[in-house]
Amino acid sequence: MRIITKYFLIVVFLYNTFAIVFTAGDSGTAHDEWYYRWVGKIYWNTHKFFENQEHPPVAKLLGAALPVLLKKDNSIYYRLPHLLLFLMAGIWVTLYFYFKKNYFTSMIFSLLYFFNPSFKAFASLNVTDFVVSLLLALSAFIMYINFNFTYVFFSSFVLGLALNTKFSALFYLPFFAIAFFYNSYYRGRRIDLKQMLYNAFISLLAIALAFIICYHFQFSELINYWQGIVYQFKHNTSGHLTYLFGELSRGGFWYYYLMLFIFKTPIIMLLIFIILLAFINRLSFVLFYLPALGFLFILSKMDIQSGYRYALPFIMFLVFGSAVSAVSAVSTIDKNKNKNINIKQNKIIIAIIVLFIIAVISIEDVYTLNTSSYMSYFNQFAPTPTRNFADSNIDWGQDIPKHLMERDLDLQKSKRLEENWSNYFLSKANEFIIRIGASELTMVWGNPLARFFKQLTPIKIVAGYEIFKVNKAQLFDFLLNHNHPYYETPIINFKNKKLENNFIIQDADLNFIHSFDSEFYVSKSDANKDRSILLIEFAPLLEEEMSNWMLFLDNKRIYQKNDLYQHLEFGNMIKSVWKQLTPGKHKISLFIDKIKTQKKKLKFKIFYIRNDSAKLIITT
Repeated sequence: MRIITKYFLIVVFLYNTFAIVFTAGDSGTAHDEWYYRWVGKIYWNTHKFFENQEHPPVAKLLGAALPVLLKKDNSIYYRLPHLLLFLMAGIWVTLYFYFKKNYFTSMIFSLLYFFNPSFKAFASLNVTDFVVSLLLALSAFIMYINFNFTYVFFSSFVLGLALNTKFSALFYLPFFAIAFFYNSYYRGRRIDLKQMLYNAFISLLAIALAFIICYHFQFSELINYWQGIVYQFKHNTSGHLTYLFGELSRGGFWYYYLMLFIFKTPIIMLLIFIILLAFINRLSFVLFYLPALGFLFILSKMDIQSGYRYALPFIMFLVFGSAVSAVSAVSTIDKNKNKNINIKQNKIIIAIIVLFIIAVISIEDVYTLNTSSYMSYFNQFAPTPTRNFADSNIDWGQDIPKHLMERDLDLQKSKRLEENWSNYFLSKANEFIIRIGASELTMVWGNPLARFFKQLTPIKIVAGYEIFKVNKAQLFDFLLNHNHPYYETPIINFKNKKLENNFIIQDADLNFIHSFDSEFYVSKSDANKDRSILLIEFAPLLEEEMSNWMLFLDNKRIYQKNDLYQHLEFGNMIKSVWKQLTPGKHKISLFIDKIKTQKKKLKFKIFYIRNDSAKLIITT
């Protein structure tokens, strides 16, 4: 068994080193990565932590360490420390079980950890979610190994690092306290109050040391940690747009993470988790299963549910707990040696089952790496992922992996959906191949015009993106048969209340100093049963930077600044609106008051579109 396990682990380590390095270099930049790269360099260069207070600094410092040290701004350098942490921690835990001669456990842990698609998806990015999950589980695992002075110190220090990675680590504190006191009794079989108080002091000292180191010994900067906690409370109060099974909500769904766990975990892994539940002992329950259940419950009750990545602590504790349960399973088999059971035959059966599990998981992992991406992975039970899931569950703006683009001609010709549809009508081409991610299709964020494509059948679906082939006539029909996005936006529950328009601009309050207008004529033949459209495109700025403006068609207001802001509440940056035209003479007028910023300008382009051609009639 030792020899088989040895060579199996070597193959696992080598393959997963290749897989995660390949993934890190093959995938595009996810949404949060852009900001974390910039912020991490600020932390290292200035030792100031006022930027991005909503997340503590560890993951950002980790990602920016190599670029700052080597003075090279390459995306792979930001990701390399994260994937090294994934590999080194996984190898250390696996070898711990191996050298304890728990060969079966080392194999089970390596399968559950290294072949989990979600772990590899986020460990290959410069983000916070995998790092905090791993640190929390390692803190508990160090307590599992031993509970003497040294291990208490390192367990608490690792917890301190987790607390400085993401604020969700704070949820673990009561479970850490329970594990701490249980270990104090479990190891000695009695309560030694003096020793317990001493260990508690060492624990607090280690956590405090982690805080001081993470904030570069700048004690005054620790105020940013408190301000980040305050921000997160406010954020949870306002909620976050969540999509699941065709429904949008700002209050989340109680079954959100449970459904994602069922559909984003390989089926064979689900079976392993279920089987090993039969071998839970009190120590594994307190250290791993209790925190796992706690995280699942707390996260399911929160209003912020923006992706499976938030539930990675639950999965990580479950993986570590299952490994410890595997130790109990082997012990149970060994205890039966004196009974009338053919141990040799049972071990052969177990070996065959393990080999089958290894084959299934390995083949599925290789298939995912070759034909899709780890982030967009869903098992065979999941309903159409691109129509039922969104955000970092499947599409976090990372685009289709490079190796898939290089070997598919349609993907090479495809382009992301234009924010300004006039580009299609101004183009000489008549047919376009467009790729749209699940998050845009479901209107969670991105281009609101993407929702029109849900009525079409894609020519293919690749790594969380649907690929469409359309022509100008189809794009024109989209505009012709729908109102502009503001009026088409579905009603979204906000704390069980309908979102109301709190932005009203009174004509008397405005002092317009710029005006643009144009007259044009739509003949009956041109209209062709109202087949003419007025398309307005603009580049919206932040509220404090944007001027007041109003848009009039035939002396009737059709749009104003704060219509835009009501739409922004739904998470979509709207840059195009349109209105159907009737035959006759029309006048379009745009009024703008003075620009509030010297660096940016409010840009408008207004087109008259007839069938498949566009004519610019106003620009600012």
